[in-house]
Amino acid sequence: MRPFGGSLDNGLRNAKVRQDGFAVWEEEDYCVPPLAQESAAVLDDYFDHLTVEDIGAPGQGWMKVTGLPLFWKNK
Repeated sequence: MRPFGGSLDNGLRNAKVRQDGFAVWEEEDYCVPPLAQESAAVLDDYFDHLTVEDIGAPGQGWMKVTGLPLFWKNK
């Protein structure tokens, strides 16, 4: 996931899927607007309607999606 590093890689590998089919994950990002570079480079190739929510402290996003199934199916 160069040049974006482990944070994006970890977020995508551990993404969850909501009941409505939308993928969710926690991402640490300091860009303004958030995920602007990542969206242009890779995320827009795989996801439509990308939105960002400030979850506060690191880990809070993952707590919100605990129990949801993984987005990527292991084969």
